[in-house]
Amino acid sequence: QRHQHRMADGDGVGAERQRLGDIAAVPYAPSIDEGYLAALAQFVGGAPREMTVAADLEMVVDQPSAPLPYGPTPAAHSYTVRNIGLVNASDVQSVIQLPISAGAVTAPATAGSCTVQSTTVTCLQPILLAGRATRITVSAAHCAAGNVNVQASTQSYEPDAQPSNNSVQATLEVAEV
Repeated sequence: QRHQHRMADGDGVGAERQRLGDIAAVPYAPSIDEGYLAALAQFVGGAPREMTVAADLEMVVDQPSAPLPYGPTPAAHSYTVRNIGLVNASDVQSVIQLPISAGAVTAPATAGSCTVQSTTVTCLQPILLAGRATRITVSAAHCAAGNVNVQASTQSYEPDAQPSNNSVQATLEVAEV
């Protein structure tokens, strides 16, 4: 059985496409209209610029406003993983490394799931939509007062538009409260 499809090509001229069977094999090639780019540039107030259409993950530590207490009672602090890019990010993995002195570590997230191996928290999220965020709340007991260094990073399956904001190192104060 033979089917014919009529499509407009990039110049606006109709092109005949033929195929056999029930599966269309019509290539799709998106194009950006130069007039649209000029109008967009005028709207945002500048000349047309190159724009990267990609996921852009960002890891941010939400610094506690007060010192974390030391002792056997766990205290919490949070991390936010944001997708500030223009497309969704898939297979998002975030890793938070606490100091070796941390104990009783737990880490729920607002999306996805987290596992804890000793002082390493690993969170997996199947998809993080563009413009959305996930919060990871890490709770741990600290055995002594002082400053503790924590490292956190995130990545996804897709290439990142700006990988420099995918990791953060924070110094948290632990004190007698």
